[in-house]
Amino acid sequence: MDRSSDNLLLQKIEDDKSLSQILIHLNEMDRKRIARELHDSTIQNLVCLIHKIELASKYIDLDPIRCKLELESIKQYIHENIDEIRGMVYDLRPMSFDDLGFDVLLQQYFDELDQLYDNEIVYSILVDFSNIGKDYLITIYRMIQECCINSIKHSGGGKLSVKIAQKKDNLSILIEDDGKGFDLTSEVGHHHYGIKILKDRIALLDGKLEIYTEVGKGYRTDILIPLQNICIK
Repeated sequence: MDRSSDNLLLQKIEDDKSLSQILIHLNEMDRKRIARELHDSTIQNLVCLIHKIELASKYIDLDPIRCKLELESIKQYIHENIDEIRGMVYDLRPMSFDDLGFDVLLQQYFDELDQLYDNEIVYSILVDFSNIGKDYLITIYRMIQECCINSIKHSGGGKLSVKIAQKKDNLSILIEDDGKGFDLTSEVGHHHYGIKILKDRIALLDGKLEIYTEVGKGYRTDILIPLQNICIK
């Protein structure tokens, strides 16, 4: 084996190690995201449910009609939480886009969001994903997924726009809502929108993130990822 072949082999080994490290880091971030969602949503909802049940129990003898109303409210609340947990389980399912194609997977996801939530979802996909590595596609999907869910849950808006396109040598992902926005210096806004995790995902692909938001003026996420970093070589 000549020196050039040795160098190519060493480079491939280094590339494989780098990709492996990226995947390990991404898996760890997903674990943190799930833990955060369970803490911020599911656990808090269950605590709230306990309080509702305790309130209803106080009305059993004093005011049976009020008790019945409270129980109906609890029933509706449980249904809403079941739907939310189902959504979390759906988000965790293995992705299979080898047969469908990644663009079709995204279209199905946006259509399902449109059906599950009251928000209007408007999207355009103008990218050829065929040359992008599968592991990177999964990362891109998780980015888009997290941005959309955070906007739907926390923006208070009624419309979500997603534009995915090729901009020069970059993959461009633009996601914006017409919600309440927030002060970028606020820790609350950063926490709700999962900005730290999103930044980490993008940094692993040497991408760039720009965020535009003001109180009362919606929220916009602008992501650029160099195609040379995610395309199959």
